[in-house]
Amino acid sequence: MEENDDFKITFKNKDVEICVFLKKDVLKLLFVGGERNYGFGKITLESSGFRLEDQRLFGKFTLELDADDPVIEIDTAFAHLELRGIELKQKLLGEVEPVVGLEWSDKGAGQSISRAIICTTPGSKISGKYVLGEYGIIGHSV
Repeated sequence: MEENDDFKITFKNKDVEICVFLKKDVLKLLFVGGERNYGFGKITLESSGFRLEDQRLFGKFTLELDADDPVIEIDTAFAHLELRGIELKQKLLGEVEPVVGLEWSDKGAGQSISRAIICTTPGSKISGKYVLGEYGIIGHSV
């Protein structure tokens, strides 16, 4: 979201929400994810900016932003997609892997291991409407 010449970025995790305002020139280059060889990897900001009018992410995936959590209609998992029973009954073309990480706690970084989430890998073919979840993982189907 743009306000003046700044970008407003909101990070949400459970009940915590942090908003950061950055100047447009700050976000020219991003590295996304732990691996630079698959997934998004290296991202550059287009000078045209992010347009919300067309309600499409990456010009392809339809977004619904009127609910509490963003809903997206996909035919390809552009990020890890959490698998639950219903997804396994659909046509799924791709690999499956557990996603687990180290989280911050009062004791410091990496002191707590997150629960494993069984996901499709980015690029897997699966169709449906899903919620955009925490940590960039595509959540449950709608």
